This record gives sequence, structure tokens and C-alpha cells, in this order.
Amino acid sequence: MDDRMLLEQLAAAVRNYDVSTFEAIFSKSPKKWSEMRIHSGRTLIQEAIIRKRKAIFKYILSFHKVINLETVGIYGSTPLTLAIDNNDKYYATELIRKGALPREEYETTRILKQSISKSVHLVKLLLDEGINPNVESDWPFSTALNYVLEGYSSCDVPEIVAMLLYYGADPLIEYKGFNSLELAIKNNHPIPVQEILCFYTFDECGGCKMHLNLLLQLLEQNSPLFHDILQFDVDCVTHNFTDADYMFVIKYLLSMDVHELTILLKKCNPAICEVVSWMYRDEILTTKVNAFLSCEQLLTKLNIFIESSPQMRGHVINLILTLKSCKLFKVVVSRSTKSTLTEILIFMFSYGLNCERRLLDIVFEKYGNCELFRFLSCLDVADSDAVYCKNIVVAMICDVHLELGSIFKNGRNYSRSSLFEVLHFSVNPQLLNFLLKNKGNVTDATVERIQCFPRLSSLIELARNALRGHIIERFKIRNAGHFGWVVNSLPVSNTHKRIILFQAELY
Repeated sequence: MDDRMLLEQLAAAVRNYDVSTFEAIFSKSPKKWSEMRIHSGRTLIQEAIIRKRKAIFKYILSFHKVINLETVGIYGSTPLTLAIDNNDKYYATELIRKGALPREEYETTRILKQSISKSVHLVKLLLDEGINPNVESDWPFSTALNYVLEGYSSCDVPEIVAMLLYYGADPLIEYKGFNSLELAIKNNHPIPVQEILCFYTFDECGGCKMHLNLLLQLLEQNSPLFHDILQFDVDCVTHNFTDADYMFVIKYLLSMDVHELTILLKKCNPAICEVVSWMYRDEILTTKVNAFLSCEQLLTKLNIFIESSPQMRGHVINLILTLKSCKLFKVVVSRSTKSTLTEILIFMFSYGLNCERRLLDIVFEKYGNCELFRFLSCLDVADSDAVYCKNIVVAMICDVHLELGSIFKNGRNYSRSSLFEVLHFSVNPQLLNFLLKNKGNVTDATVERIQCFPRLSSLIELARNALRGHIIERFKIRNAGHFGWVVNSLPVSNTHKRIILFQAELY
């Protein structure tokens, strides 16, 4: 009888659970029969496992010193991987005890990962056999511990993680740039899992790196581990951060309690410097600006940032320099009182924020000739040559070289209402005639008011104009900021200074 017919009889004996027939044929050439595949594509021992023929399985296994227990059947599975796939603890256990584990470490790791989703018992059995839990196998290319933390969710996770760590799994081995503790936080594993990983990471290994966004995620979840981790040697990083990661971190930093922010800046200053520098790198998005400006206690927190390190101070100043003063005003004014707004703007300008000419228009229109406007009028105003102020009073303050005669030539550049306001500072006859000739839709009451102004300039106005001209020529004044600095340095009363700076009305 040829081998093919004998193999069919062996297969039939397995199907019919005919132990005596199987033993009679198999015993004559166990090595040969163990390596041949039957019609199903499986080996005889695999067929015994599938059909749960325990007696036949034990008989085949009794030749474990002669046969190859790693013979591959259909779909590339060995007897052990087949038993694990079917969660047959008995068959898997017996195979392991008889030496069915492959010699290559990456293969044993693959089997360990396979058993994780099947049975805690099998995991322990494999680890007891001496499998190295720190070997990285093929897809997914990770250790068994990181495999559990990255792609596995089950009530057994705490037990499996604890078991792997007990048997020597290294929590510092990374998967896609994240160590085991980070993977546990990123994938929202239960607190007990995070706690045991924290213990092994810091108490046993001495410290590690941690992505800043994941550390803050612990604080967001009110996890006690946040404060525990800060007591250890942790190196916060921002490797491979996306814009969403940066955005999460900056929003959370600005929403933090002042005390916690101070502690975090001491511990993680280089990483936070990187986050702040992201704020002014590339395109300054509206979302970035809003996140930065809309936090509570903005000035207090900015001072904490600035005082935390020289590097941080430089990054914060660079950030301030990229802001647009008009945009800053519009964002802050909707969330703050006038006094708070004034404090924030003065703070920003003291660190180099450029004052746009349009900002003076906006502030004057909303608050009039207030303290903030007077402060702004003494600053170096950006783009003063490129942008016209709608309000002529603001234009007179911004451009110290502006002559009233030019108003008559370019009156259309200014709002009609602001042209009338000039009369409170100057009653130049040309101006009066210009306003009366170009009154347009002005009411009779307004015309009467214009006619009530004196026709000749007062001595105070003439003296002011002469003094302004002398100061501009004598000190070679460049702009309104320079002019304001010189005037404020003069040994005269504040009343006189306000008159010279167009901050006090004369009529």
C-alpha cells in the first residue's frame, strides 16, 4: 500500500477517533507521517487539535523527541499557533511543555502576542518558559508590552501588563516614538495600568522622556500621576507634534492654575519654549492668537513665562512682536474691562509690540481722548505713511509734520465728523471756510455751532503751534513717538504738555 493511501487511513482514523488503527500505522514511521499534510492541508497533529482527539494528540506528542513540532500546515500555522488561535489551553500547554516553541526570538514574541488576546494562562506559561518579552517581532513591530498598550483593549490588560513587567518587560522601549507609559496615557488605559507603568518607569528605571501633551493630558484627567511624575527625573519633549498637539498644549498652559504653571515651567522649560516658539513660527493663525489672548490672568501668566528663563523671555517677546495691535485690541476688548485692556496693551507695547495707526482710530472712536489713547499717541506708530487715519484729530497726533493746510486738499480722506472736531484744537480761518463751504448734509444746528467758534486763533493756540514747530526743528523729530518723548521730558506742567500734544482742547 503506498504512502498516500496510508495517509488517508491515518486521516480517517483521526476523524473516526480510531486510536488503535492510528497507532498501528503511525508508529512505523512517526517522523514521516508527522510532516505530511492530509487533504485538508493540515498535518495529523493539527487535525487532532481541530477535532479535539486528545488520545491521538497525546500519542503523536509522545514522539516529541523524534518528530518536528514546528511543521507548518495550511496558512503557515504550526500546531502551537493553531492551538492558540483556537484558545485550546490544554493543547497549547502540552505543546509548549514538549518544546514546541520556535528557536528564533522574534517568532516566540509573535506567539506571545498571539496568546495575549486568548488567555492570561497561556501568557504566563510562555513567560515561564523563558520567552524574552523585550524582543520586537514583525507586524506590528513592537514588544509584547507595547502591543498590549497600543492595540489591545480588555479587562485583562492590568493583569497582563503587570505580568509582563514582572517577567522583565522594559517600559522604556518605544513604539512609534512613545514609551509604554505614554502609550497607556495616549490610549486612555485605566489608572491602575498607568500607575504600575509609572512605578516601573521611574522607581525601577530612574526616569524617562515624556511628550508634554501627554503629561498635560494627565492633569486634564485629574490624575494623581501628574504630580507624581513631576517629582521624578522626566524629560518633557515635543517630538513629532502636530498643530493640534501644539494647540492643545498652549490652550492648557494658559488655562492652568498659576501655581501649577510655575512648577511645570521649572520642570519642562525647554519643551514649553518649543511650544511658545510654535506660536510665532510660520503663519500666525487666528486660532493661535485667540488661544493666546483669551486666557484669564493673561498678564500674570505672561510674567511667569517671561521670568521662567532667558530663553522663554526671548520666545515670548518674539511672539509679542508678531502680533497685530488692532487684532489684539479686538480680541481683548470683547473679554476685558477698559482698565484691563489698557494694562494688557501697555504691557505688550513695553515689550515691543508695534502700534498700528489704525489702532489710534479704533481707540479714539470707542473711548475718546482717554489715558490709553494718550499713551498710544506717544508711541512710534507703524505704517504711518501707508495708512490714513479716518479721524483727522488722530492724524494730527500721529503725524507731527501734518499741516492743517493739507486737510483742505485731502479732506475727503477723513470722516466729516472728525473735521468738525478739529475746531476744538484750532480755529484757522481757512479751516472754518473749508468746513462751511463743504458742509454737505450738515444740519443747521451744526452750522450754527461752527459759526460760534472765534474767527481768530487764541494766543495759546499760536504759542502751541510755534512751540511744536520749534521742537520739531530743534530736536529733528522723526515721528510722534519721538515727539512725545521730547515733550514729556520738558520742565513744564502736565497741562502744558497736554496742550502741546493735542491732548487738551482749546475751544
